[in-house]
Amino acid sequence: MNAQDLSSILEPLRAQAESRIKQELSGSFNLGKRFLYDSIMPLHVNITADSQQCCLEFLPGGSVQLKRVSAPNPDVSVKGEFEILRNVVVQRSSRMFEDAERDGRISVAGHTWKGQQAMQKVRELLGSNPQRTPSTLFFMCAQYGRHAIALNSNARLSRMVELSPLFLLSPTDLLCYWRHS
Repeated sequence: MNAQDLSSILEPLRAQAESRIKQELSGSFNLGKRFLYDSIMPLHVNITADSQQCCLEFLPGGSVQLKRVSAPNPDVSVKGEFEILRNVVVQRSSRMFEDAERDGRISVAGHTWKGQQAMQKVRELLGSNPQRTPSTLFFMCAQYGRHAIALNSNARLSRMVELSPLFLLSPTDLLCYWRHS
């Protein structure tokens, strides 16, 4: 049995994420960002280390809950050995996280469209130094009728285009379209 449990290691991370998200969503200039964020939440991130399981649940309004059980249908799953995950989270080393993921000691998988969009931000949340991580936790592309929008890493409108009536994109195609255009 490990001296620490997974939830005690993830609690400071949960508090930091909640604080940053609420800060990003506050203020009258962020009403659009808040509406978009609230419309796609909740987001469930299961984290499994050896036999321990937790779920970070990102809720509308910016609250983040840490549960000691996994969600039945997570958007993102993170799996790894307890010691590896503990070291990555405690040391906040993106390099260590990247090495562990490349070597197969940590795996990150997106199971839903929301989860696929959030995977990189989950990696940053788990392995980045809080002083160097961008404050915005999510990047989104969305299609509304004949218009498509993209929000940059600061959740500011970076592009809006009018699509022809026959030009319909799946959310994943839309994200790829923006990344390559």
